[in-house]
Amino acid sequence: MQSSPVKSKEKITVDLSGVPETLLWALGLRAHEARTNPGFFSDPMSVELAERIDADVAMFGKPNPWFAVRAKYSDELVRRYLERHPEATVVSLGEGLETQFWRVDNGRLRWVSVDLPEAIALRQRLLPESQRLTNLESSALDPGWMDGVDASSGLFISAGGLLMYFKETEVVDLLTRIAERFGSCDAELFFDTIPPWLSRRTLGKGWKPSKRYQTPPMPFGIRKSELEAFTAKIPRLQVLTSLLYFKAFPRRARLLALVARLPWFSDNGPVLVQTRIG
Repeated sequence: MQSSPVKSKEKITVDLSGVPETLLWALGLRAHEARTNPGFFSDPMSVELAERIDADVAMFGKPNPWFAVRAKYSDELVRRYLERHPEATVVSLGEGLETQFWRVDNGRLRWVSVDLPEAIALRQRLLPESQRLTNLESSALDPGWMDGVDASSGLFISAGGLLMYFKETEVVDLLTRIAERFGSCDAELFFDTIPPWLSRRTLGKGWKPSKRYQTPPMPFGIRKSELEAFTAKIPRLQVLTSLLYFKAFPRRARLLALVARLPWFSDNGPVLVQTRIG
């Protein structure tokens, strides 16, 4: 059961920019989906967080379900992994104000949240504490965070909404370090991707989901058909599943799920990727 997340009931002003600001975007859309479609995605903590934070979430544009789709899909992967490894460590890279720990907590797992200082400061200010939850101030690209991870009882790493903000060489280096460090474990890694056309758009004139917001650059984009060749560069990393966002829960996006059957769209949409390490 999720507990009340906010340590203060007063409105909290949040001033962020660049990539850290996207945590407000993700939180706002998860909360909107949880409010308007709780049968699909239940996340009362995100709803309360969004209500307590004094931020202009409307600037991110019209609501859409995609952040909730990613969260729900990732939740299912973590739960399935915990069925095999109930005392595993889950590492969430760049999770911002994600509340996944409380959605999937089985009372035995250990959780490590790795994020930039401004994001960790918000988590410590807003979210409840737990002896099984550790916050680490670090860029995901700094291998030092791995020293704080105990993978002896299993390891699941989540990097949802993160890798697109890195260069391809940085992504390869990060995944290679993870695979080398934890390759002897029965570990899994989840991440998602955007297609090259969207990546180019963020690098050119910029992608504007609304007239008032332009996303940070997203250098890393990849087609779905390129995933196997890409991960082949990384020893001990194997793709288990790769699924277009639109096909993860087709009833939530019937029209897009149908469009995604067309050859171009089926290879040029955002993808949810589950991999095995080792």
